[in-house]
Amino acid sequence: PEAIGTPWVAAKPPPSAEGYPPSAEGYPSSEGYDPPPSNEGYYPGPASEGGPAPTLKGMGVPVASWTCNGNDDAGKPPYCSVKVPKSCAPFPFIASSCKGARKYFKPLIAERAVTCMHKLTPNAVCGAMTYECRDAAMRSACPDPQADLECQALVKKCPKTSLAQCRTYMNGLNAAGRAEVSKCMVTATGCGYGIYSCTEGLND
Repeated sequence: PEAIGTPWVAAKPPPSAEGYPPSAEGYPSSEGYDPPPSNEGYYPGPASEGGPAPTLKGMGVPVASWTCNGNDDAGKPPYCSVKVPKSCAPFPFIASSCKGARKYFKPLIAERAVTCMHKLTPNAVCGAMTYECRDAAMRSACPDPQADLECQALVKKCPKTSLAQCRTYMNGLNAAGRAEVSKCMVTATGCGYGIYSCTEGLND
């Protein structure tokens, strides 16, 4: 990926509608993989408020039940032990994506994201759907007044980013995560990549 500012590295473009990243980015193409099932009934928010709709239906992930329970700090994410199938190994970004969720997400949001990653099918892991687990988890976060204040500042610097888009992703991040996203967004290219990509880049 191309650097967009130190210590930030630009996140890869959001996955395609089928859930597979483009092969031009160094990932295998979707050829030979079964397309993930439809997201019908499993997507907690409109796609217009961020990246593509998570396509996690049928994987044993209770995305539809992920809502604000009043305390996103009351969670305990499991350790990252997502198995990478031999068919697409090595995929270092999978472990990095998981560790990033544990490091930058609020505890309950990280718990949902990492638990989801552990339930992914082999095809889904190879299809980079760990990012969809993170995306779905972040969309379930409770409103956070501090995130709202930071989003108001970001929207002034990046007018093409709406408050709704910003809140969708910043609400579920801890202070360190919000700081990293804010740093990404205010770089020369950060506004152009958008809040989704800057949040997608929260890897460890």
